[in-house]
Amino acid sequence: MATLIKSSGTENTVNPAHEDGGFTFEEMCLLIRCTRIETVRLADGRWMAVDHDFVDRPINEKATVIYQEGRNTGMAIRGHALAGTQQEIEGGRKDGKERNDSETNLRADR
Repeated sequence: MATLIKSSGTENTVNPAHEDGGFTFEEMCLLIRCTRIETVRLADGRWMAVDHDFVDRPINEKATVIYQEGRNTGMAIRGHALAGTQQEIEGGRKDGKERNDSETNLRADR
């Protein structure tokens, strides 16, 4: 089960429709309310999916604190964020390949 961290500070436990495959791109977009997703690995081993085009979104203070742990960055997470295991966040990929850290954008055509 993953955690949806809303920009309001509210956290909700969420599960993918098909738990064995992780969230689909479409599920993540609905939860995060976006059309493009960026994923990042967190210091605690989980992954976070965030809005790639976060223009005009409020800063998500809780997600920002989690993201900044172990990093020397001032970058803030904006909008809703989804934190979960690699399987939950990356498992919905249709090609079955693992991404490396430099490949950050999920595309709708996958």
